Amino acid sequence: MPMIRALAPALAVMACGAGGLAMAADHIDAPFTTGTPNADINDLYAFTRNENVVLVMTIHPFANSETRLNPDYLYQFKIDLDQDNVEDRVIQVQAVGTGADQRYQIAGPIQPPVLGAQGNEAVPADFSAAFNETTNSGDIMAFVGLRDDPFFFDLAQYQAILDDVRENGEITAGGFNDPGVDTLGEANTLAIVLEMPRATLGSGTVGVWATSSQIQSGAQ
Repeated sequence: MPMIRALAPALAVMACGAGGLAMAADHIDAPFTTGTPNADINDLYAFTRNENVVLVMTIHPFANSETRLNPDYLYQFKIDLDQDNVEDRVIQVQAVGTGADQRYQIAGPIQPPVLGAQGNEAVPADFSAAFNETTNSGDIMAFVGLRDDPFFFDLAQYQAILDDVRENGEITAGGFNDPGVDTLGEANTLAIVLEMPRATLGSGTVGVWATSSQIQSGAQ
């Protein structure tokens, strides 16, 4: 499950999946992702850039040049405008086709057709573009493609700290090193990147989380 990665001014960030709110990055942690790594959300990022807001969802840890989105899954940014932890708007991203000819299509921000965990009904797209291509449509600039995994994690030191806790009941050998070793420094991931005017998401504090879910049968 994704981890809270950024807190931009007046922009609260959350990330969740079927198990609810999560506080740790997910890189092939959930059992079901073994067979569907391109439905596995790694992290969610949100930050402001001048008068715009940027939303980033990373998917499929350890991706390679052949990795693509899963056309059977709907990737969504869910947006809460009134701080009740229920989405008021969604931005949907869906893949069409596979392999080198895959395209992605985007709809939103729109009112969610269905709320909550069952909200996996795709709506007609507003625009589409080729995989690994940046495109502009109206107020939204979008990119979906392969990128270096931005999540920094020192796996060896993390395991050493866990071993220390197991053996001693507490951390006695020190914490993380500065600088640490970026275990994911050579790893790639799929990135869904959207940039739009901050006002597009409404005023005040805006909550954002990300989901991937199998598209309802018959939904387009």
